[in-house]
Amino acid sequence: MRSGSDGGWLGRSLAWLSALAVQLSAGVIVVTMIVVTGNAVLRYFFKSGSGAVFDIERFAFPFIIFLGLAATNRSDGHARVGLLLGLVGAKGRQLLLRRLVPCLAMIYIAALAVSTGVLTWRYAQGGTTIGGLMPVPLWMMTIVMPVTTLLALAVLALDYRRFWNQPAAIPSHGHAPEPHAADHDRRGGA
Repeated sequence: MRSGSDGGWLGRSLAWLSALAVQLSAGVIVVTMIVVTGNAVLRYFFKSGSGAVFDIERFAFPFIIFLGLAATNRSDGHARVGLLLGLVGAKGRQLLLRRLVPCLAMIYIAALAVSTGVLTWRYAQGGTTIGGLMPVPLWMMTIVMPVTTLLALAVLALDYRRFWNQPAAIPSHGHAPEPHAADHDRRGGA
């Protein structure tokens, strides 16, 4: 992960927040695995268990997914569609990777932030709860979505601002560089 030095204090803050979000996501995964495994052991060996485990799983899922959103992009762990890159030449790859994909990603993440924010607001206003053994207000489960998508949007905007300002040079070997190839620190370098 980058140090954030190219974005000043804002870059460092976003890097720290996205790293914290990944650690929280990993913690939720571990806790969920332990609870589910413990429940399976109780059901198999002792013919007991808790139905609340299913509520815990449902509650944990959005946290696991959305907490890793910004850091996944920062570590270049997101999925790419290589099929389109194979259909265009070097100039087309540069256009896709440096201009079009970042803009479309930011539009999509912004739309996701707005829609999940509206959804969370409606759940909070309506008093909607999750049914099951533990009635939990649904907004508590969905609040992570708009908050983390806004974090991801800020990370994307800061990361791609630098690439937008760089000229889209075509490398001599005929292949487009990764959008973050100039950033050698992200893969453990100095």
